[in-house]
Amino acid sequence: MLLKTTSECFADLRDHPVSEHEWDNPEVTATSLTEGSAAYFDWLTRAVSPNVTQG
Repeated sequence: MLLKTTSECFADLRDHPVSEHEWDNPEVTATSLTEGSAAYFDWLTRAVSPNVTQG
């Protein structure tokens, strides 16, 4: 599974599978994106914003 979020939101994203997974130690890792288009990073920031309505 690949999930995308910002550094600021990573802890929330990490905590759910770690607490709910049947394994004692599921692998949850982060990969830093250091390069990319401004449009993509703008979209990602908007997509993980708590103000975004899911639909």
